[in-house]
Amino acid sequence: MKPSEYFDAAKGRLKIESDYELAKRLNVKRGPLCQMRQGDRAVPLDVAFKLAITLELDPAKVVADLESQREKNPTRRAFWDSFMSRARSVAALILCTLVFQLSAICGSDQNPMAGFFRRRQHA
Repeated sequence: MKPSEYFDAAKGRLKIESDYELAKRLNVKRGPLCQMRQGDRAVPLDVAFKLAITLELDPAKVVADLESQREKNPTRRAFWDSFMSRARSVAALILCTLVFQLSAICGSDQNPMAGFFRRRQHA
């Protein structure tokens, strides 16, 4: 997403319409916010984190995305791009692992927890 898209999405999430109100919420002045929106100024880390929290996104991914867009050095841009792809791969691996483990526990006849909650009868 471009910086302007992050700012627009945050305005939508916060149910506000003006950049002035968004600037107040992000604790920045309206002028610098407009410069960030246009890509003329880097989005500071604190603002990137606030946007990520507002949009319920991983702050590291938002920072990497914004840095990748601003970086002019191809080597550094490649680092940020690879960070984004690694983050997606790790998230997918974790999700697959959790699904596999959950299906193994829930779908198994040998479920180790199967008798745990069964009511015990005493003789």
